[in-house]
Amino acid sequence: MKIKISLIILLCVFCFNISQSQNEWKLGFNFGGTLSNIRGNEVAELNNAAIDFLVGGSFEYLFTANTSLKTNINYERKSFSRDINIGAISDPLNPSIEGNDVKTRTTLSYLSIPVMVGYKFGSKNNFFINGGPFIGFFLDSGVKVDGDTINENSNDLFNSTDFGLAIGIGTKVKLNETNNLNIELRNNFGLSNISAVPLINDGDLKTNSLNLILNWEFDI
Repeated sequence: MKIKISLIILLCVFCFNISQSQNEWKLGFNFGGTLSNIRGNEVAELNNAAIDFLVGGSFEYLFTANTSLKTNINYERKSFSRDINIGAISDPLNPSIEGNDVKTRTTLSYLSIPVMVGYKFGSKNNFFINGGPFIGFFLDSGVKVDGDTINENSNDLFNSTDFGLAIGIGTKVKLNETNNLNIELRNNFGLSNISAVPLINDGDLKTNSLNLILNWEFDI
């Protein structure tokens, strides 16, 4: 909890200092795809990764030409799917019963805030790596079965925050003197248990999300 509070304080200081320097700050807008899954117990690991999307903004402070501190504020959807046999569910004590397979898809929505140190390299500083902690504030969950939305509120099953490490690598395409297009592949590796209820064999429920991010960035 202390780590999460420190991350929020760091973000507030980071955003407040934007008024102190106009030449070293960059603002941007993010859009991209997510490939997410869950892990931590034997049932969770039966799920398959699914594709969804993220959208948000970015702030970057340049310490030098090569190093920076960057944060994003993204609305991020983390989805995963699983094929379930209805017969096995209706009579788990009799595995000889065969039923219909249905495809379930669960989506967890977060307000995700990574705070990362970045390093630029290459002959024109047109490649970069980022790394640092992230915190995700849980917004909502949804479940679909064979494409139909199930109107069952499952929000109480999940904790209010997710926490982990983010690391990414990407390239910068210079559009003009003040505008860049950044293309980044980033992995968000969840470290905290997002389940608010007990799980099988005292297991955990943790997220993992691979992001492909397009970021339009400009000087302010």
